[in-house]
Amino acid sequence: MNVPIVLGGIALVAVLFVLLPVMTTALARVRGTRRVRCPETGRDVRVGLDARWAALAAAFGKPAARIDYCSLWPERRACRQGCAAAAAETPAEDLWPRAAI
Repeated sequence: MNVPIVLGGIALVAVLFVLLPVMTTALARVRGTRRVRCPETGRDVRVGLDARWAALAAAFGKPAARIDYCSLWPERRACRQGCAAAAAETPAEDLWPRAAI
């Protein structure tokens, strides 16, 4: 039996049946635009989460959120993204289509 081929097959199965579903679920969960309150300005804003980052973080560790776009940008582009955790937990009924930005 060829050990590298067997190990490669095990790795392929792990990717197909473990990592791929986890990444796909994370990607689907963070898609769309969410309405949250900005912790720096106190205003309601529309934010979108970085879906690729969320998928990779979910596959290789603890799921983490990172803001991809915000209705206050570019003026406040250098913010600390304190709303990222709240945006990741926003219920589905608060989702807005991306075209609304």
